[in-house]
Amino acid sequence: MAVRNENVAYDLSRYEPLRKTQQPARRSPAPVKKPELVRPLPKTAEQAWAELMALFKRTIKIFTVSALLLAMFGSLIYQRAQLIELTRSETVLTEELRVAKSRKVSLEAQFNSLISIDNVEEFAKNELGMVKRQRCQTKYFVNNGDDKVILANGEAVQSENGKD
Repeated sequence: MAVRNENVAYDLSRYEPLRKTQQPARRSPAPVKKPELVRPLPKTAEQAWAELMALFKRTIKIFTVSALLLAMFGSLIYQRAQLIELTRSETVLTEELRVAKSRKVSLEAQFNSLISIDNVEEFAKNELGMVKRQRCQTKYFVNNGDDKVILANGEAVQSENGKD
């Protein structure tokens, strides 16, 4: 790469601190022009009415969107409250079901212990004074083939396939 050898002069006096005797050169201030007020042209009645209607429509749109958002937010809060209430009642009913199932198991065990054959025999012997039947107490009834029914008034009625 070739190095240029240029002879450039720099004025470094610009960067030196100023002495009290030296003062920077002052510029003369530019003349300040007074701003002019621009007044809008007066509006016609139709322009004013159109502007008022546009403002009214914009206000109605903002109000409608705000009411819609408020209604959506309110329904969201209501649904969350219902969900919480239903979850709470589900928890209560689940607990009641668990208690009822436990009670059912307990009552079934108590019932089975009360009606066991040993308890029934013991109750019959102790409370009712009953004893087991013996073979000699068994009587057999032999039907000789005549089928007849005796009514309460003493009248006998024969079956249709039997003899009259």
